[in-house]
Amino acid sequence: MEITLALLLYFIRDLEPVTVKELENARYFLGAQQYWKNEIFQANKLKQNDIIFQKDEDYLYVARLSEILEDAESLHADMAILASADRACEEDQLKKIPGGLILVSGKYGVPYVLNRMINIFRFLTEWDKTMHIAALEGKNVQEMLNLSAEILEYPMTVFDSGFNVLAYTSALPTIATHFQETIRNGYTNAYTMSLVRQQRIFSKLEKQPLIVAPAVENPELQNVYMAFAADGNVLGYGYIFQNRTEIEMGYLDLRQI
Repeated sequence: MEITLALLLYFIRDLEPVTVKELENARYFLGAQQYWKNEIFQANKLKQNDIIFQKDEDYLYVARLSEILEDAESLHADMAILASADRACEEDQLKKIPGGLILVSGKYGVPYVLNRMINIFRFLTEWDKTMHIAALEGKNVQEMLNLSAEILEYPMTVFDSGFNVLAYTSALPTIATHFQETIRNGYTNAYTMSLVRQQRIFSKLEKQPLIVAPAVENPELQNVYMAFAADGNVLGYGYIFQNRTEIEMGYLDLRQI
């Protein structure tokens, strides 16, 4: 399964990762590996022997910052490294390291960080497989959301094209909102629809199937709106009640999956 860097970092928010250098091109990763000094040499050797192997850019490398600094000349711009900051370093020196670089506190050793990455890949791969099987078995939208309960952090509602509620997550906002009223009624009322139209949500969804826009309850906060279509026909809509001033890119990547 291919996973974005933003999604991987979303699942280690508790480690407070800091992106020092962004990757030049956004891409997906197939897994995580521990970096070691002879990695590039071994890769080139495999190439010469015509043995099939994954490219450096297919993996997120986990390392100690000290070894990355010592081996900077062996790195290249396509590599992405998640490093445990086991030593102090000036920002200018960090920015000279080729490729993408994300730091976590040195109190988190490489084995711990690497295991976290491996477990994230395993968890997401199993979830993705479960969802594919459920779809093939013809499970309905509510059953699909129930299967994803462990991974859906924010409340979500799925509507048909007539804005009747097809499914919703069991986690509801603790404050009274249009979201809760919609769940109780089983449909979106006229007042809420007027608020959505005022923000031109539907015209925006015609251009892209997932957007972040002001919440209808409070324009100072952000929520996520989705449209589901096939062969040019809209089948329904989704509404993710995050109700925050800023939406994590990693969670948006999760919703795309």
